[in-house]
Amino acid sequence: MATINAGQFVQWTGLPKFGLIAGYSFDFLMSDQMSLMLEPMYVGKGSFVQSAQYRQATRTTLHYVELPIVLKISVNKNPQGLFLGGGIVPGYLISGTERITQDGQELIDRPISEENLRRTQFSLCLGLGFEKGPLEMELRGENSVTPFDPVIRRQNLLFGLHVTFRFRPKPEEEEKEEPEEDYFDEK
Repeated sequence: MATINAGQFVQWTGLPKFGLIAGYSFDFLMSDQMSLMLEPMYVGKGSFVQSAQYRQATRTTLHYVELPIVLKISVNKNPQGLFLGGGIVPGYLISGTERITQDGQELIDRPISEENLRRTQFSLCLGLGFEKGPLEMELRGENSVTPFDPVIRRQNLLFGLHVTFRFRPKPEEEEKEEPEEDYFDEK
């Protein structure tokens, strides 16, 4: 669920725009309760804004590739159960369109330019999740940031539900030691 705001941090604008999040997650264990996750993924973002006064609707659709770098901290001593996650998310805009309609008639249908939205973006993310066996569910919020940009640009705000199935390596089985047989020579 996403929206685009005018440079404000965590400010919702318009109606929710739903999109797809798909990718892969690599979990690097740092301790019993902490791990670093690298998650290359595709993320569908954008916004949907309606103006009742002008009877207009603006649909912005954005397609990003992102690489979240997230620190995951388990609340329990056992890595299963509740966890918190937070980190930085570099992203790159693959493509995007903006479509404006008035009374159902299309006024504008154009590709996104770099005028108000850069191709590269950095976001901050914060999440809360639950892990049980190989399954993991996390509700994560993400907001793009431009702290060093002199121009106020549009920001992406996203709330996502991440469902992950982890392929964990099987523990190596200890080699079974056969009991030594005593051989006695009979005389």
